[in-house]
Amino acid sequence: MPEYQGQFIEGAKGKLYLGCYGCWPAEKVIVLLPAFGEEMNLSRAVCTRQAYAFNSIGYSVVSLDYYGTGDSEGEFQDANADIWREDIRILLEWIGSQTQSKPILWGVRFGALLAASYLEQQGDECISGLIFWRPVLDGKIMLNQFFRLKKMNELMQGGGEKKNWFKYVLDGGCTEVAGYEVTPSLVNSIVTMQMKSCNRTCHINTLWMEPGVETLTPVIKAHTSRWQNEKLQLFTCTSPMFWQSPDVYEAPELIAMTSEQAGRI
Repeated sequence: MPEYQGQFIEGAKGKLYLGCYGCWPAEKVIVLLPAFGEEMNLSRAVCTRQAYAFNSIGYSVVSLDYYGTGDSEGEFQDANADIWREDIRILLEWIGSQTQSKPILWGVRFGALLAASYLEQQGDECISGLIFWRPVLDGKIMLNQFFRLKKMNELMQGGGEKKNWFKYVLDGGCTEVAGYEVTPSLVNSIVTMQMKSCNRTCHINTLWMEPGVETLTPVIKAHTSRWQNEKLQLFTCTSPMFWQSPDVYEAPELIAMTSEQAGRI
């Protein structure tokens, strides 16, 4: 199995943990930007398998734990998307100091939306392409789904008050959702994020993977129509939606297809 090593770099708010798969420094680099909340944890096994698959075709992979998540310093309640975009900037600067390679950004779910919003603010001079795995298209919709976890938990506990927790946090309150302390700072930094507002990405070579579906939805078709044909590779596959299930550790079709197409970015 290829080499793995973990290390810390200094972030804006505290030390950031990097998981480095393969030889380092490297000539060909892919940066993994993980999903949000529990989706990050549920995705780790499949993402690790994909990282090793990338190693086998000559890429080294650097996985970022955002500030307040994973093994990075800080607490989740002190984090927000502005800090996480700064984490990306610092990581890309660090990679630039280690190697001449311009990395590919690999965004999983919310990580794809975060990558797009980062590029909208900072430009794409430091990267060579994008890999998106079932990207979140709208931060507000993602948060609505996230807050449903709290409502479901309350129902399982015997009812609970009928409260709009999303609005409660938007209005300045804090609450716990699925073990995560959610603050107005975090919610307000994500709620306005939309893939359709990120126009820079449409001009970047992009591999867009839609696992868990056989055909593209009209929403996906509308979003991807903004890319120039020669800039976009768009695929569906029937691999399971591993970010939703604690029992899925493999997605061989997705990994094989991503590995096959990555070299064409």
